[in-house]
Amino acid sequence: MLDAKTVLDALESDFQAIESHLGPQWTEFGRRGGDLADRFKAVADESKPTAAARALESAVNKLLKICWDYQYIGELLDQVEGASPKPEPETEGTKRSPPPDEPDIVEVKEIANRYYSLLTRLKETADQKKGKANDRRTHP
Repeated sequence: MLDAKTVLDALESDFQAIESHLGPQWTEFGRRGGDLADRFKAVADESKPTAAARALESAVNKLLKICWDYQYIGELLDQVEGASPKPEPETEGTKRSPPPDEPDIVEVKEIANRYYSLLTRLKETADQKKGKANDRRTHP
């Protein structure tokens, strides 16, 4: 399963490739994804670690639902998921350390801020393309 940081890294690193592969769908993706920017801003403003982590997970899941609607992005995320290391099976006598009681609020806020920046940039880029397309239609 993809975690918030893995999804973010994939989207950030392939931002321009996504734009070129989506072609005319880019403005729609930019608008839909950009509409979620405020959710990530709210996560970054949250002071309770558990609430912030839950809100981040919820926001990323909403973004993933949008991403899966676009074949290229879905394939990209499938590749990332396939390349991420699988957990080692537990062997007898080996115990995993228990998960921390509370998520690291600094890390959650950092990830949320990066998503906010990415989605804001996505929306701005899509708006610019939409504006250029509208200019071509209204000016012969």
